[in-house]
Amino acid sequence: MSELTTPTAPRLVYSREELLTHHPFAAPHMAMGQRLHGGLDAQSNYLPPRALIRTQAMSAWTQALRQRGGDLFDAAATLLTGPQLPTVAQQQVLLSKGITKPFYNGLTITGKIEGRGRLLADMAFPDLQAIIVEDISGMALGHLNKGLLWAHGIDEGGEPDQGIGGHDVMWFVARDLVLGLMPYPT
Repeated sequence: MSELTTPTAPRLVYSREELLTHHPFAAPHMAMGQRLHGGLDAQSNYLPPRALIRTQAMSAWTQALRQRGGDLFDAAATLLTGPQLPTVAQQQVLLSKGITKPFYNGLTITGKIEGRGRLLADMAFPDLQAIIVEDISGMALGHLNKGLLWAHGIDEGGEPDQGIGGHDVMWFVARDLVLGLMPYPT
């Protein structure tokens, strides 16, 4: 880099419309007759929903956070430590013996919990700038009401009015791919 050029700072402020922009999908994401969120590109690779610009924004906010000396919170699976019953080995034995209801119930419960996340799309979130001294307009916090919470809620619980499933329906589809359609009442 010459003395006359300087690196450009990453863009940190986005509109709601930008944060909710999809990739250009070549086809909808379909499984077992269900339309799921996201879509497929021309090579049939999955593209997540509303991620064309949101992914870039998240990277920019992460970079800016690290430049300020911060870092992301670790949200690894270790947060869910503790006994899991049945264990993977126990689940395999149960399935090999034709005992499928615990597996079915586990996937159903997971899907129902994911679906509850849909409330994030409908809830009013407080304006955090009113209680934070530092300017948050260039942070993810400053974009919660500019589409981030809505997008997360829709990712979790889908857009049922448009016939698009989110993570909830994805768990149900996974369950039904393994066990068939509705062997047990929900």
